[in-house]
Amino acid sequence: MAKKKAVPSPQQTSSFTEIFQSHHDSFRTSIKGETDRGTALVTAAFLEQCLETILRALFDANKRKKKSVEPLFEGFGPLSSFSGKISLSYSFSLISDAMEHDLHIIRKIRNEFAHSIVTKNFADSKIGQMVSSMKSCASYWKGPGAPNPDVFNEPGQLTRTKFAYASGKISAFLQVSIIIIASNEIPMNQKEDIFAKFGNDEE
Repeated sequence: MAKKKAVPSPQQTSSFTEIFQSHHDSFRTSIKGETDRGTALVTAAFLEQCLETILRALFDANKRKKKSVEPLFEGFGPLSSFSGKISLSYSFSLISDAMEHDLHIIRKIRNEFAHSIVTKNFADSKIGQMVSSMKSCASYWKGPGAPNPDVFNEPGQLTRTKFAYASGKISAFLQVSIIIIASNEIPMNQKEDIFAKFGNDEE
């Protein structure tokens, strides 16, 4: 007889939904005062730190293995880069296909801002195209209360708003993931179901 698949309880789902929305809102508020360059750099740094926190939580933290784990994140270790953290998180099925795609887009946008000798902003056509390709933006124009594109009059304002929305969604998912992984009360198969629910970022 096949083992019955565990599913998150309604109480768990409701609680995580509230946490998700709270983190989404607070993240978008936290970058509101940043310049375009600051928004890109702060967002990438924060999401990279979230991925590192999640990956570290998955590794055995006892002292015997700590010596082997630390070099992975330091110097030229395979997890010292944003790209490495994204790839391993995806390999562990901690993030969806769409989220892996969007995190790499955020990484590339960060590099555009960080490595350009000329001032970049979200009005830049290349950055605009990258933001438009983010799959986490798919639900931005859906449902009641969706913004009217006509209200964005300043150059780059719409692109920046979409970037903040998509990044906030990913940030909220990663924050929920950190809580889930840290919980000893949720069985692993239930954790996987919750990941699947909140990682469905194309809806």
